[in-house]
Amino acid sequence: MNIKHIIYTRMKNLMRIALLFSVVVFLGSCTSDSASGTAAEEHGGEHGDSDEHEENESEGVSITSAQAEVLGLTTVTVVQKSLGNNIKVNGFLDLYPQDEANVNAFIGGNVSKIYFVEGDKIRKGQVL
Repeated sequence: MNIKHIIYTRMKNLMRIALLFSVVVFLGSCTSDSASGTAAEEHGGEHGDSDEHEENESEGVSITSAQAEVLGLTTVTVVQKSLGNNIKVNGFLDLYPQDEANVNAFIGGNVSKIYFVEGDKIRKGQVL
């Protein structure tokens, strides 16, 4: 299995999960008028249809410093910084046959020393 196929499969699976999650959220947000009407009747209808609570509503959540301490919540100032282009990961490469390279000797001979084993990291210019 090659790396492109693995990435394609994982992205396809992520898209399916995201779609499923969206459908679940959408269906979960739908309510029946009869269910909400029954709940309003049980509540007694003391608030009526007025918008008397609007001035107290906010678009965020406020917590005290004591609550933040109990939660272990910390805040930091946002700064812009470069993360770099290198990411260290474990894994292996499985290439298409046209992308593979075979190393062959021009003349016959005997192997007198092996400098590395399969899986070792090698760098440009290193003796094979």
